[in-house]
Amino acid sequence: MDEQGGKVRANRGGLAWCPTCGERLIPKCGRIVTHHWAHPGEDCDPWREQETEWHRYWKGLVRAECAEITIEKNGQKHRADIVTRKGMVIELQHSTLGVEKIEQRETFYGRMIWLFDVAACRPQPKYHPQYYGGRVPVNEAAIRLCLRPNEKGYHTFRWYHPRKSLAHTTAETYLDVGRNEIFRLMKMGTNTPCGGWGYLKPAQAFVEWLQKACSAG
Repeated sequence: MDEQGGKVRANRGGLAWCPTCGERLIPKCGRIVTHHWAHPGEDCDPWREQETEWHRYWKGLVRAECAEITIEKNGQKHRADIVTRKGMVIELQHSTLGVEKIEQRETFYGRMIWLFDVAACRPQPKYHPQYYGGRVPVNEAAIRLCLRPNEKGYHTFRWYHPRKSLAHTTAETYLDVGRNEIFRLMKMGTNTPCGGWGYLKPAQAFVEWLQKACSAG
């Protein structure tokens, strides 16, 4: 928050304070990393994970007033990554999260949507130039999350070395699977390899929904 109490993006030499703890923040405005605010020491919110460029990309798509929103309930304060103008929380999660922590956040936020970054499980394929016109993937074994289309319009999947805790979410759950696609997770098992199904859509469709949900009105 700036001196007037309004939301402000990180800017070189700027002044801002954490809306949760009131501590003065440091603007990180290098030439490569996306500009962002940082606490001088440990983050005051124990739920916060290490901020990544993936987090900053998604939060940068919406108005500053909709990102990093402090929510207080029953004496607890936590910063939601994104909150739409109708109060829906979008929780961005890059690292693995245990079942107990998933339950804690769903209980605290109530109306929420998960967006998990699992693109590393489904990397962009690279093809060997010496075989069949370069169409044979050389990293096929690295693709741990295999999605297969179904004639009924959804995708089934097999996930080798899965994030099993995702099978325990009760809030609406989406996976950023890379390749500019978002997967709406409908059902997931816990065996290895686990299976399940959902709907694969272009990432742009999710982006457009998010920006509309966070628009000024």
